[in-house]
Amino acid sequence: MRIIKQEELKKKLVDHPYADVPDYHAAMTLVHLSEDEKMLIGYWEAPEGKVPIHYGNNAEYNYVIRGKITVCEQGGRKQTAEKGDIIECKGRDVVYEIEEYTQTLFIVYPQSEEDVRELKNILEAAGKVLFEIQ
Repeated sequence: MRIIKQEELKKKLVDHPYADVPDYHAAMTLVHLSEDEKMLIGYWEAPEGKVPIHYGNNAEYNYVIRGKITVCEQGGRKQTAEKGDIIECKGRDVVYEIEEYTQTLFIVYPQSEEDVRELKNILEAAGKVLFEIQ
């Protein structure tokens, strides 16, 4: 058994850039990557802003620990998730409108080879977080 304290998650945060929005940066910590690299569990912190999220054939579940995110789907449908809610997205493109500083625990399954490459690039770059952690 192991308990991962919030201080440990925050200490391991790395910059998470978004190609579609070069001026927006969130931060993430890798919590677990399965041996077959198909399942990822991570911790994510994000300041206010808007960021497009592209989901291919995978599903992502975000448990909102803190904050408020409005998820905007193509076609105009919007749903808002707050502390204690779970966002489930599968196979679509959405825009996250982060309305309040947000912390989530997320699970992605199954990850594509492209997803794994992107994750490894983020972790290898291990850039300094470009916003003030709260």
